[in-house]
Amino acid sequence: MLAERFSDSLRDFSEKISVIDRKNFGEYLSKNWTTLEDLKNFPGCLYIGHELGATGIVLGSVYEQNNRIALMIHLSGFALPDDGKSEFGDQDDSIWLTPTQQMKDLLLQRGPDYAR
Repeated sequence: MLAERFSDSLRDFSEKISVIDRKNFGEYLSKNWTTLEDLKNFPGCLYIGHELGATGIVLGSVYEQNNRIALMIHLSGFALPDDGKSEFGDQDDSIWLTPTQQMKDLLLQRGPDYAR
């Protein structure tokens, strides 16, 4: 649900941004036997993004620390290229939330595994 809303927000942000359909993304992951571990490393995610025709990717992680929930977002490839480099414009940001039990149940559940 969070990923869907984020995709919609990006899509609505600018007509210049094209967001890859999450259904196509899921199909690619299943077809290529992708595990959750594959999605935890940045080079692997960047490779998948490029395979799907993306110029930029958004990686997110959720974790609990000191009784708070952190949403960490990593953006890569959302700026104009500098001197023809293929990797540019990386940014990280974190948001800290004071969780309710309902929020913990929603955000800290294990994601789908696309391996066959």
